[in-house]
Amino acid sequence: MKKILLFFGILLAVGACKKSNSDPAPDPAAAVAGTYSVSKYAYDSTGTTSDYSYNLPYTVGTQTLAIVLTVKNTSTNTATVKTVDISGTTKITGQPDDSGDLVKNVEVRQSGSSYEFFQNSTSIGTADGTNLTLKLTSGAESLQITAKKQ
Repeated sequence: MKKILLFFGILLAVGACKKSNSDPAPDPAAAVAGTYSVSKYAYDSTGTTSDYSYNLPYTVGTQTLAIVLTVKNTSTNTATVKTVDISGTTKITGQPDDSGDLVKNVEVRQSGSSYEFFQNSTSIGTADGTNLTLKLTSGAESLQITAKKQ
């Protein structure tokens, strides 16, 4: 009888140590980090005729314009707010690359199966781990960028 009670006691102890099946939530900043090739670049300024929209890469004669975005995870593992910096590199055939920051300290929040970018509590874009869309506005000017992860 003592052996049976001991067996059930051990069985209960082992069963109580079972690990939880819940996986930790993915890090939104890590999920969207990477390099993206821009496929569409559109600029609009209210009240002007100098607006433009390009499907990229864009070729005129022997020169091709391409833009690459780099999304860098700037969060620490313990940060509750996940952030990224987004920079861009313009590549034109026969010319040196031109790189610079596009937006810094962008908050990334999970929204269902995709992610949303916020700057100063304003939504500025979305990503799903493969595709990225940004819509940046300043006064009457807006820039819309569509890109795909390389």
